[in-house]
This record gives sequence, structure tokens and C-alpha cells, in this order.
Amino acid sequence: MILRSGIWENFNMEVQPKEIRNYLRFDGIDIFSEWFDSLRDRKAKAKIRARLDRVEEGNLGEV
Repeated sequence: MILRSGIWENFNMEVQPKEIRNYLRFDGIDIFSEWFDSLRDRKAKAKIRARLDRVEEGNLGEV
């Protein structure tokens, strides 16, 4: 529910799942996967993966 002009209203927003597609160079190399696989920081990789999972589920929010 949101407060609009002093009146509480239901805020119904449908979730739209997203498909994430990786860009491939002309030679077929997936530059995102190469970059992601090269990361050494496991916490950073986990955060990035979790964020991408949320985007795929349709959650584009900042949380």
C-alpha cells in the first residue's frame, strides 16, 4: 500500500521476468563470462550473481 494524497491505496505492480543474454564478440567470445570468471573476490561474484538472479526474476529494484 502507498499513501497518496492522504489516502492509502493498494499498489499492485506485476513482476516481469527478464532474459539476460550475454554479448558475444564477432569471434564468439562471451566477454561478460570471461570477465566474471576472472574475478577472484568470491563475495563480489556472489553479489553480482545474486543481483543478476533478481533481474531474471523481474526484480529491477535497488534492494
